[in-house]
Amino acid sequence: MASLDRLFSPIKIGSMEVRNRLVMSPMTTGYVNQDETPSQRLIDYCEERARGGVGLITVEVCTVDRPHRYQVRSLGLYDDKLIPAHRELTKAIHVHGARAVPQISHPGPESLAPFFYKIPAVGPSPSSPR
Repeated sequence: MASLDRLFSPIKIGSMEVRNRLVMSPMTTGYVNQDETPSQRLIDYCEERARGGVGLITVEVCTVDRPHRYQVRSLGLYDDKLIPAHRELTKAIHVHGARAVPQISHPGPESLAPFFYKIPAVGPSPSSPR
């Protein structure tokens, strides 16, 4: 079996140093509050992965334009009022030495805007007929 030294060695991504090369992919958990903030359950979920040794956690889909969500329970990153809740999530990850990056999303023509806000979805091209 080859040595895993490199896997467990630090790496720099731009100016961010990550303690190892173990990266958690974004996963839809459904652990998001109705107001599109991280729930305590999501914070605990991510914190446990950080405690377990993951170096970089890609936080699940984060909507950057409120009306154009990709899913019902997605995190919001479109308003400063959401910062305190995201700060709590980030602190829980950082306390164990891990780093966090968001999976930002604007789903374009696949957004749920027509269902939630009765407005058309927007994107660079129309959605495919279903």
